[in-house]
Amino acid sequence: MKIKLNNINIDKKDPFKEDILERKESVEILTQLISETQDSLVLAIDSLWGTGKTTFVKMWQMHLENKGFSTLYFNAWENDFNDDALIALIGEIEMAIDSFETENSKLDKIQYNFEKIKRAASVLIKNSIPIALKYASAGVLDYDDLTEKAIGEITEKSQKTKLINTRNQNIF
Repeated sequence: MKIKLNNINIDKKDPFKEDILERKESVEILTQLISETQDSLVLAIDSLWGTGKTTFVKMWQMHLENKGFSTLYFNAWENDFNDDALIALIGEIEMAIDSFETENSKLDKIQYNFEKIKRAASVLIKNSIPIALKYASAGVLDYDDLTEKAIGEITEKSQKTKLINTRNQNIF
C-alpha cells in the first residue's frame, strides 16, 4: 500500500529551511555543474517512489531562481491527460517564455527561436503520420504527394488545436 505523502513547504527565500535530508550540498554541486557547462546537458534523477525527487527538484528550482536562473517545472504525471507529451511540453515552454522578465531584445530572440522550434516540431509530427501509415501497412498503403500533403495539413491543424487547448487548461 502506498500512502500519499504531504508536500514539504519550500520557502522562497530559503528553499532548504525545512530540509532534514540535507539536499543543499547536492543542489549547489548541480547548480555549479549547469553554470559551467556550455553544451547541452541532460540529467536524470532516479529513485524509488516517495523518496523526495519532487521535493529535491522544487528546492533546486527555487535555489536556481534565487540565483537569477529562469526555470520551468514540467510534471509529466500532471500532464498525462494529453495524448501527446510533446504538445503539453511545448505549451509549458511557451507559457514560461511569455512569463520571462528579461531584456526585450533577448526575449524577442527567445520567442523567435521558440517559434522556429514549434514549426520544426509541427513538421516532424505532420510528416510522421504518412510514414507511420506506410510502415504499419508494410507498404500496402502508399500515398501520393497530394494525399500526404492533405494528411500533413490536417495533422498540423490538429496539433495546433491541441497546443492551444493544453495552454488553456494550464491557465485555468
